[in-house]
Amino acid sequence: MEDKKTLEELFECNMDKIYTETDEKLEINKQISELTDKLNKTLSEEQKQLLEEINQKEDEKRDIINKNTFIFAYSLATKSIIEGLK
Repeated sequence: MEDKKTLEELFECNMDKIYTETDEKLEINKQISELTDKLNKTLSEEQKQLLEEINQKEDEKRDIINKNTFIFAYSLATKSIIEGLK
C-alpha cells in the first residue's frame, strides 16, 4: 500500500484538477468577498489583523483536512479494488 508521503505528492500533483473552478464555487467566492468587504468596514485595524490571522489558520486547517480526505478516499478505493479482485 502507498505510504502517506506518496499519496500527499499525488494529491499535490492533482490539485488543479481537484480544485477546478465551477460556477457554483465562483458565486460563493463572490458572496464571501462581498461579506468580507462589508465586515472589514466595521473593524479596527487590530481586528482586521486578527481576522486575517484566523482566516490563515482556517486555510491551513482546510488544506490538512482536504489532504487527509484525499488520502483516506484513495486508500479506501484501493482496498475496495483489492477486495473486488479476491
